[in-house]
Amino acid sequence: MRQGVEISGAMWSVEDNHFLGTLEMIQKLEARTVLAAFPVDDLFKGACLEQRYVQFLGRNLPFFQFDPTCVKGFLMEAPPRKAPPEFEVAIAQRLQDWFGDLPQTFRTDAERLQVEDQRVRPACYQPGLSDNMMFRIVPYDIFLADRAIADCYSQTRPQWKINATLWSHVVARICGTKIVDANRGWRPGASHTEKLLIFAKDWVQRRLVRSSKINSPATEGSWSDLGWYARHSCTLKEMWESTPTADRQRITALWGSDPWSIPLSDWAKPATLTAKGMSHGNSPYSLFRILTLLNYWSIQRQS
Repeated sequence: MRQGVEISGAMWSVEDNHFLGTLEMIQKLEARTVLAAFPVDDLFKGACLEQRYVQFLGRNLPFFQFDPTCVKGFLMEAPPRKAPPEFEVAIAQRLQDWFGDLPQTFRTDAERLQVEDQRVRPACYQPGLSDNMMFRIVPYDIFLADRAIADCYSQTRPQWKINATLWSHVVARICGTKIVDANRGWRPGASHTEKLLIFAKDWVQRRLVRSSKINSPATEGSWSDLGWYARHSCTLKEMWESTPTADRQRITALWGSDPWSIPLSDWAKPATLTAKGMSHGNSPYSLFRILTLLNYWSIQRQS
């Protein structure tokens, strides 16, 4: 954790320290271009468009539709997190300065692209700041520097982005169709019908075969189980309980409430999935962001 925080300058959470493990491989490949996942999501998969899941009988289907409501919450979390009282006025003013000219509802492609563009530009303000950590690990230019890709972004219709239609065809052309999506299980370029059938099949199988809960830092998908560390890590527990009073007070001011008033085990609970995505309430994702700052301040003191 300390190495990742030191390299990134606390610009990204320690939950993503797997970047450190890829450095040697990238160097051996002599890669000239590295595409980070979040910028791809932002530019070509509609991550910065207002969207919500398509629902059927109260269930979220693996497709998105446009949401006409503009979300201007703190850090654009879904649902919006209330700003800490000490910084509420300053945060509101900053959001107003940047997003104040946006309409309250979106009805046209031009209006939808306007809010997306406000969130994507400049690149350093993307919702996913993983690039900034990678900048310090491997010397590479963010792919927005490529004129051809920037032109592609500027000409892509919202309808092609919202369900990753264009990006899916790009991946199929480059990688072929014999690979499958690690999260969903379908091939690049799959039609909506094919995706829906695979989703329905997996839904039935999950209910017929109740697999046992995996008790490890990894999950069955492509994401780490951060809650595992909150439940089992002695290092994390010791770090949490020995946090200096001054650091606790700083985190409380930034967070808006005292995180130490919540049992550490409660931070292990997964974030709530909503129609707009993942809520970062009292979740392991939020815990690891707090740990990032605690590590950073500790390193500053020692240096």
